[in-house]
Amino acid sequence: MQEADEFLTSQRTSPPDEGTSLGEHLASLLEYRNVILGFALGMAVLGLVYALIAKPAYESNILVQVEENGNSIGSALGDLASMFELKTASTTEIEILRSRMILGPTVDAVHLDIDARPKYLPLLGRFLASHLPVPVSAAARFNLPSYAWGPEAIEVTKMEVPSAYNGAIWTLVTQLGGKYNLLSPDGDLVVENAEVGREIQATTSAGPIAITVSRLVGRPGSKFQLVRSKRLDVINRLQNSLNISEQGKDSGIISTVWRSDDPRKTQAVLNEIGRLYVKQNIDRKSAEADNMIQFLDHQLPGLKENLKEAETKYNNYRTKNAIVDLPLEAQTLLNEVVQAEVQKSQLVLQRDQLLQRFTPQHPNVDAVNRQLDTVNAQLDSFNQRLKAIPSNEQDVVGLARDAMVSQEIYTTLLNNVEQLRVLKAGKTGNVRLLDDAENNTVPVWPRPGLIMLVATTLGLFLGAGAAFGLKALRSGIEDPNEVEERFGLPVYATVPHSDQQSSLGRIERSAATDAPLLANSSPNDLAVEAIRGLRTALQFAEFDARNNVVMLTGPAPGVGKSFISINLAVLMANTGKRILLIDGDLRRGYLHRYVGETRESGLTELIRSGGDRTSIIRKDKLVKGLDFIPTGQLPPNAAELLLHPNFEAVLKELSAEYDNVIIDTSPVLAVTDPAIIGRLAGVTLLVLRFGANPVREVELAVKQLRQCGSPLKGVVFNDFPLNTGGYAYGKYKYAYQYEYAPRH
Repeated sequence: MQEADEFLTSQRTSPPDEGTSLGEHLASLLEYRNVILGFALGMAVLGLVYALIAKPAYESNILVQVEENGNSIGSALGDLASMFELKTASTTEIEILRSRMILGPTVDAVHLDIDARPKYLPLLGRFLASHLPVPVSAAARFNLPSYAWGPEAIEVTKMEVPSAYNGAIWTLVTQLGGKYNLLSPDGDLVVENAEVGREIQATTSAGPIAITVSRLVGRPGSKFQLVRSKRLDVINRLQNSLNISEQGKDSGIISTVWRSDDPRKTQAVLNEIGRLYVKQNIDRKSAEADNMIQFLDHQLPGLKENLKEAETKYNNYRTKNAIVDLPLEAQTLLNEVVQAEVQKSQLVLQRDQLLQRFTPQHPNVDAVNRQLDTVNAQLDSFNQRLKAIPSNEQDVVGLARDAMVSQEIYTTLLNNVEQLRVLKAGKTGNVRLLDDAENNTVPVWPRPGLIMLVATTLGLFLGAGAAFGLKALRSGIEDPNEVEERFGLPVYATVPHSDQQSSLGRIERSAATDAPLLANSSPNDLAVEAIRGLRTALQFAEFDARNNVVMLTGPAPGVGKSFISINLAVLMANTGKRILLIDGDLRRGYLHRYVGETRESGLTELIRSGGDRTSIIRKDKLVKGLDFIPTGQLPPNAAELLLHPNFEAVLKELSAEYDNVIIDTSPVLAVTDPAIIGRLAGVTLLVLRFGANPVREVELAVKQLRQCGSPLKGVVFNDFPLNTGGYAYGKYKYAYQYEYAPRH
């Protein structure tokens, strides 16, 4: 007995090594790989469908350059207007490009607030029309002429509707001769047999409308959908959809990108934005030049009078005093004074111009004032030097200074006025359009490859989430060691999952009358090897058994007890023993199909008659030494039949004739049959399936078997996945009721 106990202990499943959290997650992913692959495949199919039915998007762009110093007012005025040439930051130009001042006229010029397009069949209609077009002259596909199937096209250059109909869908129906009918959003016929190219005016219940269809291509009966949107809403959408950015830091090159479902409209919108942007820049520079011209024109008459007066005084003084030339020192001082006076006059003009645009506290005005202070200090120094020369020379220098300063200022401003007039007439600004928008007929979206990749990746993540969710919801025992710890029952065998048995199981569940047997078809399968271990363990378990009858049952259907029973019987018979296999599942047993027999003349008839067994027992049907008794005709009162005294008597006789009698019974929680048979058996084995039997279910099954006196020796843990380490899930309390209908 000590040797037997040691052997049984060695046959128990040792506690699995605790793996890392990553290992557990990988095991779950491998276990539910079919679920994950299903999600990935499903999402890939959805991605493909989306790529086929998605509305194509066409993209184009324009490039503009913002020049720091171009043909501007500053270059025309030179030093005089250096304070007026303020560099415009690229961020400012970007906001100008995005402003309603630019986008509003663009919407009007391109008729962007009018959306007119053919009506396509839902989902695949656009794809069929673009990839498998049907000529307008041919019959419509699927006999649906109202939908667009090919090169149908429409262009509406004017559409004015009452505000109540903004955003509503109007329907245009083509007629014979290129004419059309127009239906309101309410379904009323508003325009009938209108001609293309003419402005049509009509009246609706909400007010008058006006429409001009400049181009219409379609078979009679084709429908087009027209939508007139609110202008401000279209501008806002255009502002949000434009992608405007500077190409490189401080490059002054600005890119404007836009995409839509119409390549021609994309090109037209961007080119109009570029044209209007350059035009507003030129208009702004021209306005600045015009303002400067007006300011200088106002200053010139006074300067001219000052010049005449200064020259007259200077000439009269020279004539009266017979002065020809000034001494060298006085001439040098005169030149320095004149330069300072001219600079002062220019600064005063700059300050006056700035004060028309800014307050006296503005930084630019303050900078001019500081320069004026410096020039005035220089003039004070020059005046002190003038006092050192003779008095007659002082008078000449003073008069000459006034004349020369007036001449210099007047000449400079006169030249500047002429240059500004040339600048204004030239219509140039400091921005230019580098690249026009091109008509890009290749859509940038959808991109099938990218969509498929993203969809498949998303499917993998969703599948992984579903796998973890299913794992968390599964309440069955997954660790054989948990059975031993909770119920004190040894695990006689851990039978791994067999892909070969899964294939055979599909045949087993079919209508075939001859189901293959794993022990015969794949004797080296790992599951078969585990059942061989069970065979060895049973030899020692029978040492203290009251008889050689082995009963196999399970808590619920689907645990694989019939699979274990018949394969165990075959393997025991292969050792030379005489084995009798009885299909004791009088509810829906089907072991007869493994031996190519029918269920007639079996255990039911044997119990009822208690007579001759020669016609009941099937001899050597699978292997030599293995006999078999089927269920017989399934009785309506199986439990009462098993309680008949004949059953116990027959079982004792059979036990004496064979080395072992193996009985496959019904699930113990489904019916009472196993409890009745178990009290007559010497060894009872409870078959569990990996992840299929919650703790509470196993607890109830063990309790019921023990209460009826069944010698429950241990557990067979079936269908254990090779890629899973087995993890415990705690206690679960459920009520278990199973439908256990007969299988014929």
